[in-house]
Amino acid sequence: MALNKIARTQLDTTAYYQKLLDLNVRFFVNDDNTAILEFPITRHKKPVPLSDVNVKSYIAIITPDGSHKIDYLEFHDELNGVLRYTLPNDVLAQVGKHHAQVYISVNGVNDVVVERKIAFNVEDDYINSIDTDTKLSYIRMFDDLYAAIQQRVVDIENAINNAADYVTQITEARDQAYVDITNLVNQTKQEIETAINNYKSEILQALNESESTIEARSEYFIQQVENAKTEVTQAISNAELVKESRVRELIANLQSKEEAETSYSNFLAQAKNYVDSVISNEVGSSTVIPGLDFNDFNAYIQKSGNYYYTGGLNVPGNFVEGFVKYSTKTSDDTPEIVKGYIEIIPKNNSKYVYASWINSGVIAGWKKTFRIDLNEDLLTKNEVNSLVNNSILNLENEMNQAINNNYSDTGWVDITLINGAIPYNSNTVPKVKLLTINGTRIISIKGVVKGMTSKGSIGVIPKSMADYIVDTRSYVQNTSIDNNITNFNRFSLVSNGEVRLDASTLNPIKDTHWIPLDVTILL
Repeated sequence: MALNKIARTQLDTTAYYQKLLDLNVRFFVNDDNTAILEFPITRHKKPVPLSDVNVKSYIAIITPDGSHKIDYLEFHDELNGVLRYTLPNDVLAQVGKHHAQVYISVNGVNDVVVERKIAFNVEDDYINSIDTDTKLSYIRMFDDLYAAIQQRVVDIENAINNAADYVTQITEARDQAYVDITNLVNQTKQEIETAINNYKSEILQALNESESTIEARSEYFIQQVENAKTEVTQAISNAELVKESRVRELIANLQSKEEAETSYSNFLAQAKNYVDSVISNEVGSSTVIPGLDFNDFNAYIQKSGNYYYTGGLNVPGNFVEGFVKYSTKTSDDTPEIVKGYIEIIPKNNSKYVYASWINSGVIAGWKKTFRIDLNEDLLTKNEVNSLVNNSILNLENEMNQAINNNYSDTGWVDITLINGAIPYNSNTVPKVKLLTINGTRIISIKGVVKGMTSKGSIGVIPKSMADYIVDTRSYVQNTSIDNNITNFNRFSLVSNGEVRLDASTLNPIKDTHWIPLDVTILL
């Protein structure tokens, strides 16, 4: 309930002389919106029903400094003819005895009734007697707080605007990933089909030449395959070193193990040449480099070759031991101008290779890639498609999960209007939504209502959103311009979900007034 100070004084409409009525009422300077004069209007001691339909009511006040103020009275109880007037701050600011008189004019005619004169007092209170320096200090503190709140509102609005940008960027990145993966799959399929067709043509041509020649060559190639396979397997086992790009190039043209046997001689011959080029010496051993610091690589290694490092420093993945292959672009061994390519195979980890370019002694950045094991079965076309499709599905699920974990939006939900409040028009139906970004919750209200004639609750938001409102949040919004005066309303968003009109500069509040509810609040 409101803690108002109400001075009730009956004004009887009569022609008989009535002396100045001292109400013996005292208000204080800081009685903001609580100092109320209430006037039951009677005639022959009986109530006179009054409303803005048949009359207009005014009050004239003469303040202690001689100023005059004329203002409208509020029809508080129309049936019993009770008028009310809440003393404004400019009247309360005048300390001393005030004189007042009530006027009632009848609509449509020139009849005016003047009621008896009254008097009341306004006194200074203790807070108002605080010295000027202290007041200025609090004013400055309020201004600083107001500025900070204004900046916080701007930050919140920017965060909301940027949230949409983040979602768009994530969506675009996901879509681009789909496109890139699809293009890669299509390109790989095309390359495999082309290789198959080429090998089929070569086989048919060989068959047409001579069956006997094919048998002779087959015996020779089979023996070469066995020899080369043994050498390659042994070399890879000893050196644990395979260049991914070269091996992929060699097996990309093979679709199955059956087709591989047909052209395995060419593949093994190339693989053997490659392995011979990457092995440091004939017995497959490598130079050991203890304490190799990859941030000062050329201080330890200047020439192309294969090495084994121990106690490595600044190694990608913190693998302190393993094989390293170094290929220089130039023949100059001076570290400052050396340009080359580095590959690292960590010890006991044959699944990945770490590779990087080195330019003028500076490593550009490591790239982690898969290695290919020649002893493993080759994937069929269906297996490749299955792996790609599973990767796409996993990527989509991971991205959707990341979006759901970090961003949620309830969308706009209608506010349930109460106490006579209705939408101002079909385009301004009051709505509310709750936005969550990385655990931060932001609630927004939009819409305009009318139909209200007094303060109080306007509507209720859904309980699922109200549960996040820990304490009452208040805000101010502009409203209808009345008699060329800009007006404002003060609203509260209560923890039980009520949207409430607490105060208004409109006097009186009419059911045709334009009352917007727009606000965004950080919870």
